[in-house]
Amino acid sequence: MENNNHDYLLLKKLVKEWIKTNRNKLNYTQHELSNLSNMDVQTISKIENGRNIPELLTFINLAIALKFDVNEFIAEYKRNSDFFNRD
Repeated sequence: MENNNHDYLLLKKLVKEWIKTNRNKLNYTQHELSNLSNMDVQTISKIENGRNIPELLTFINLAIALKFDVNEFIAEYKRNSDFFNRD
């Protein structure tokens, strides 16, 4: 169970970092990202502050709006996950 909690916290951390970092790289405000992804500004804020983890479809829409490669995100998660790095 401890590993599951670690991986959940890792996922939460990576999601918030990737969303915020990529939004800032494109010089988008949360409001602009909200318009591009058809999401509420408050939802984006909660994701960036680590209070929410988006559902898969929401995450994909954000990735498309922010032009980042979901495969790179998955690779980073896999490198840092206890689940994939156990002996």
